[in-house]
Amino acid sequence: MGIHCMTDAQLRNITEVSHFVSELANLPHHKYLPYVGNSAFAHKGGIHVSAIRKSDATYEHIQPARVGNRQRVLISDLSGESNVLYKAAEYKINLKAKILKSGPYSVT
Repeated sequence: MGIHCMTDAQLRNITEVSHFVSELANLPHHKYLPYVGNSAFAHKGGIHVSAIRKSDATYEHIQPARVGNRQRVLISDLSGESNVLYKAAEYKINLKAKILKSGPYSVT
């Protein structure tokens, strides 16, 4: 539409403002809120994580940092190799995919 109602700087603070409003209202901040919730940009399914490792835009229509949030990858029963590799990279652990495939718990 071309109507600019918020600057980029204001938009980056929207998550912080949302937490502040929840605190003022003495309410818990709902983690599933769009854009500002802790789980708004969380991924745990292996195929989703594999896709976002290639291109964030596949499952995120906006960069989390633009709204003051962050991307999270979870480990669960739905996790796959991509989740483990993502988490290893996040914690700066040098882990190669071939190690996962040749380990004692590899699936063939």
